[in-house]
Amino acid sequence: MQYLLTNAGVFCTYVEGSIVNGEGETAALHAWNLVMIDGEYFFLDATEGDPYFVEAEESTGLAREADYSYLCLTSEDLLRLGYTASEEYAVPETYMRTWDFYVVNGCYHEVFDYDEIYSALIGAPESEEASVYMKFSDFENYAAAVDTIISGGLLDEASQYRMSLMGTEELEYVPVCNDALYTINIYW
Repeated sequence: MQYLLTNAGVFCTYVEGSIVNGEGETAALHAWNLVMIDGEYFFLDATEGDPYFVEAEESTGLAREADYSYLCLTSEDLLRLGYTASEEYAVPETYMRTWDFYVVNGCYHEVFDYDEIYSALIGAPESEEASVYMKFSDFENYAAAVDTIISGGLLDEASQYRMSLMGTEELEYVPVCNDALYTINIYW
């Protein structure tokens, strides 16, 4: 990633560290990148963004998708994910979400708004979108969305609508929820 971005004229450096679990123990050694875009620092993790539901692809026939949740992360995002840079790396604090994938693509939600989420899920089949992406500003709004979409049946309702438009009786989908990043990605 560093090689590609540097050659594209984007400042990018390599950061080594670890991922710490909830008990404060090192779960795995890991590395990610620090980038600068328009004078602002962000983190990105191309490894975690690599398509990761290969088993789902094989069982459902769904196309593999990159996970854009790990593009242009803030220091707060890294902290929630358990990322800790090694001591030899002096990394700046980052706060802006300017280039966050969800912000750039209009999928970032400050609050959970049922009508807005309903429109995104129902609008996807009408525009023939194969995926719906959502990120929330905090855990409370994210949890409300997960409860409504997954447990409350809104995803099933959207899938039924998609099937009626497609004229089919079966539809495979995979919802991927990330509690640390407050994201819900749905792949049909």
